[in-house]
Amino acid sequence: MAISPARLYTLPEFETLLARPENSKRLLELIDGELNEKLPTEQRGMIAGNIITAINNFTFPQKLGRASVEARHQLPPDEQDPNRPTSRLPDVSYMSRERALPLVTKGAVPIMPDLAVEIQSPDQDDTDMLESAEYYLKHGSRMVLLVYPDRRIVEKLPSGAKRLHTMDDVIDFDPVIPGLLLPVKDIFLDPLRVE
Repeated sequence: MAISPARLYTLPEFETLLARPENSKRLLELIDGELNEKLPTEQRGMIAGNIITAINNFTFPQKLGRASVEARHQLPPDEQDPNRPTSRLPDVSYMSRERALPLVTKGAVPIMPDLAVEIQSPDQDDTDMLESAEYYLKHGSRMVLLVYPDRRIVEKLPSGAKRLHTMDDVIDFDPVIPGLLLPVKDIFLDPLRVE
């Protein structure tokens, strides 16, 4: 959700804003210089939890990579377009062992994840979702999942044999996590809901 469309921020201004104590619990992003705030909901958290659980259950035993929820990813300033500074918080991100940097404990991961997952919020349109995917892919991500809770579909980019996945489909995470298959119905699985 855009906070202040009339005001554009530079990366240093955004980082100063993030460092303020009153913003320590806020999920702020900078997209093309515009300040946005992600508003968590139980549904988004459950979906992110379902996805990261599947990734971790598959990758932990083999130490294939590292998955995160709402980890900030921001290219270094010299790799950013100064007119469109961007700092993103994918709902779920995954870095393969080959590309993973030492664990970031303060600030942003200075590269885009191998896999970025964005879960659509009620105030977000499909164009925003596709622009997010294009940004990740242009800057180093190998795969993006766009999750649409209201329609219960998942879009996988870049497109393969099938781009839109419905509740009867299974998502193949190859080449990012070879061998991981995740039924779309498991992404939306609510253990308290009777189907």
